[in-house]
Amino acid sequence: MAEVFTLSEDDKNLLIAEKAYEKLKINNKQLNDELNSLQIYNHNLEKAIQIPDDVWESLNKRCHEKFDFEENQLK
Repeated sequence: MAEVFTLSEDDKNLLIAEKAYEKLKINNKQLNDELNSLQIYNHNLEKAIQIPDDVWESLNKRCHEKFDFEENQLK
């Protein structure tokens, strides 16, 4: 006859927390991948569109401040 195991409330809560943590890690990675893609896309657009440097500098400054983006992330 097979033994029946019962989990304590603490063990149940721990399992729930571990599953939630794994889902959050996956979601975080997906968001980071999407952000990196958008940053690369933006960088490529920036190179393709000929807009005066002073306009790009202003836009880049605002984007960098808002998203804490560094130029060296593209390299």
